[in-house]
Amino acid sequence: MKGYCKIVCLLALVISSGSLAGQALNGIIESLGEGEVLVLSNTSKETVKYQAVTIAEVSIDNCLEVMRETMIHTAFIFEASFAEKIKTISADEWLNYYRFDGACGMPDYDGVFRMQYFENKRDRSFAIKGTSCSSCIEDKGVARIESYEILCMVREVKNGLVEITISAEYTPIFPAPDRKIEMCFPQPTTLLEGITSLAASL
Repeated sequence: MKGYCKIVCLLALVISSGSLAGQALNGIIESLGEGEVLVLSNTSKETVKYQAVTIAEVSIDNCLEVMRETMIHTAFIFEASFAEKIKTISADEWLNYYRFDGACGMPDYDGVFRMQYFENKRDRSFAIKGTSCSSCIEDKGVARIESYEILCMVREVKNGLVEITISAEYTPIFPAPDRKIEMCFPQPTTLLEGITSLAASL
């Protein structure tokens, strides 16, 4: 099913350290079929951690174009009504601003992220890391994301087939029950579906 993801499992994972179980995850990735998604997550009122992986038949160059074209991020970031690159720091570092429509009865909020690009040409892979930077621009009159880190890694498995991994850790901006947090904040499957479908359409 080219360009689209099929969810195959959602696993609750007790995370005792700052990272998810990388070795165990690697073994599961090898068994993933094309277009399937694996999500490992841990959600509480204080923090959310997740890691999501998919394998898709899309061009790695198209994936990079989608990730770096900030204005189209509203197509796959849940409840994002506005997305803009507001400052170029260098060729591999920039600032993104996002405005979010409040979901599930919550107020609107925004976020500023310092984005960094890393590339490994030998392995045909790249990574883009986003770290919240609440003080990087002036207050816009809504609540702002204070603690959020996300890493997207894309690796070419073979020509035309890529493995995409998204890892994130953040503090929910509004207090809410665990289930509401899972429903009302950006979802890893939505991010992967959007990235792969947009990349396939280019």
